[in-house]
Amino acid sequence: MLKEIIQKAIFAARELPQVETMTNHYFANGMYAREVFMPAGQFAIGRAHKLEHFFMLTKGKIQVATEGGYEIFTAPSIVVSKPGDQRALFILEDAVCVAIHRTDKTNLDEIVEEVTEPCPLSMYDAHNTLIDPLLNEQKKALWLTT
Repeated sequence: MLKEIIQKAIFAARELPQVETMTNHYFANGMYAREVFMPAGQFAIGRAHKLEHFFMLTKGKIQVATEGGYEIFTAPSIVVSKPGDQRALFILEDAVCVAIHRTDKTNLDEIVEEVTEPCPLSMYDAHNTLIDPLLNEQKKALWLTT
């Protein structure tokens, strides 16, 4: 059921203006860490992951959709994510989220392919940059006029 909710949320989110969040990438001895800074009030949907990894909330407070409803995480918090896990988050307080994956790769496109399921509806590339910023500007203009 959570997967259906997330799929509906992805379609709905595609109609809203998007925000590029500051994302840092770190590499060390067969590990990759992706650190994402998210402002309060943002809604975010991550990709489904292929491999077990750590998800850490190092700052802030988030609400996460789960099979059982919603769960609130307050930093510091660490979760072991299982293969197939996908998160829909609402950011309650400015937050910093970190995912740590085992990989020897350092090319972000290759890492995304290795550790996440394909997501043809994703609006962001491996660098967490909007794939079509022009479309996003059009959405913002539409929202400002309504």
